[in-house]
Amino acid sequence: VSFWYRFVHRHRSRLEQGAVDEVWRAHVAPYLDDYMGQSVFEPMAEQAFRRHHAAWDLPAVREWSRWEGQDRNRRSIEIDVVAELDDGRILSGEVKWSSKPVDVGLHWRLLRDLDDLARSGEGWAAEALDEETSAGHIYVSAAGFTQRFRTLAGENGSIRLVSLEDLYID
Repeated sequence: VSFWYRFVHRHRSRLEQGAVDEVWRAHVAPYLDDYMGQSVFEPMAEQAFRRHHAAWDLPAVREWSRWEGQDRNRRSIEIDVVAELDDGRILSGEVKWSSKPVDVGLHWRLLRDLDDLARSGEGWAAEALDEETSAGHIYVSAAGFTQRFRTLAGENGSIRLVSLEDLYID
């Protein structure tokens, strides 16, 4: 419904006249990444987690949220996934809608952000880094992951990579 009102409804007459390619190039494609980000793809990732957590060998989610704010140095930080699981552990991660595969730098940035937030007094961030209270880190990417990131995830059991195809495994 959101897509309909954002992209189709306002260009209905042009679409009916057959200007589909023109509407796509001028009014949909340039804005699709922004549209798909936080408002669409992040909720898709949450819904997929709720459906597939057992297959991914993780407990059910008690509370799923995102975190936006500043660390003690006033650096803006956004973390797409901050979830408390049924076993009390914290799952953190990022959800990216992009046209290029996500590289391992995303993981290092998340760890830096969690460390900065933990030093700023955010207890949940400290728990997300602690081996006993962390459920690891989940990364969801529509374009997949680089080989470097897949290699790191294969070597580190606390990293879970979820592609667009994984969201629809059933």
